[in-house]
Amino acid sequence: MKKYIFLFIGILICAALNSVCVYAENAAAEFDESTLIVVMKPKSEQVLSMFSCDDPFEGLGIASTENLDVPASGEISLFGIENKEQVLKLTLSEPGRDNVLQTIDKLNDLYEVKFAQPNYIYTLSLLPNDTKYISNYQYGLTKISAESVWNMGVDCSDVTVAIIDSGMMMTHVDLMGNLWQNPGEIADNDIDDDGNGYVDDVNGWDFVDTDNFPDDTVGHGTHVAGIVSAVTNNGMGVASLARNAKIAPIKIFKQQTVIVDGVSKTVTTASTADIY
Repeated sequence: MKKYIFLFIGILICAALNSVCVYAENAAAEFDESTLIVVMKPKSEQVLSMFSCDDPFEGLGIASTENLDVPASGEISLFGIENKEQVLKLTLSEPGRDNVLQTIDKLNDLYEVKFAQPNYIYTLSLLPNDTKYISNYQYGLTKISAESVWNMGVDCSDVTVAIIDSGMMMTHVDLMGNLWQNPGEIADNDIDDDGNGYVDDVNGWDFVDTDNFPDDTVGHGTHVAGIVSAVTNNGMGVASLARNAKIAPIKIFKQQTVIVDGVSKTVTTASTADIY
């Protein structure tokens, strides 16, 4: 347990320094569905045949080509410029998201092309579209000015936060995407691969039942995990402060009988003795 405690302290400090993070959404990023960007290799990097004189974009459904390097003169060389890359904006004859992605794949196979990518759309605000955030259910995020920090563009994808609580709902759709994966452990092989004293601790640890499945039977740990790093900007559930930080659920709370002021009570709690 002490190893997890030390891990928790370190990552908590790291998370505090990073504050909040921008949710990386490369697969779902918005882009113009009628144009794309191509960077042509310098002529000096191309191995051209003396018989190569065909338009390399022929048959790809390109309606027009614009040189973004020299827009005033409009000079374009589809066969490259000596010792200089050339950035082009291509307009498709048939707009569409799938057509953009398919055309990019074809362009990246051409030897004249260094790389092709979508014409991404950038905005000055990074407000998430999570339903409970846009309905003002999470008014606390506005009160602490979370929006201004999100817009700083800090990426917490390499930060892991240990949630030492009642565990976490391991199949929660708004949390699964940010669930920590132990890089040193092989799942379900009944071996302590990373030598930390816990067998198959792939996603965290349950110190109540002494197993590798810290499922939440109370609900509190799930709630806390959502505040820290629920998957954000996915059109559902809640927005979180850290957006794409990884969550390592550590379960220590359990139903137990304690004596307080001479009275026996059954409560969901953990004592200092449980932690050590």
